[in-house]
Amino acid sequence: MVPSYVAELPLDFMDGKPLRYQPRPDGTFLLYSVGEDGEDNGGDPTSTQVANDRNKFWWKGRDAVWPMPATAAETKAYEEKGGEEWKAKKHL
Repeated sequence: MVPSYVAELPLDFMDGKPLRYQPRPDGTFLLYSVGEDGEDNGGDPTSTQVANDRNKFWWKGRDAVWPMPATAAETKAYEEKGGEEWKAKKHL
């Protein structure tokens, strides 16, 4: 990542150390913060609270794991589903 994408590693404001970044063999990655408890649980996103409108479920895990971007196939499927739902509401 450094220096190709960022000048320096971003810090995890929960413990002052760099955010945890782990590339995976399949080309994806795991990026996470130790979360509110300050304990590194290896990127475990298991929720410690029930998600609601006032909290973000991904931030309330044991570790705060950043979501992965959708793949091209996932984006296409979402767009197709959305188009079908739009048509079903008689917009066309």
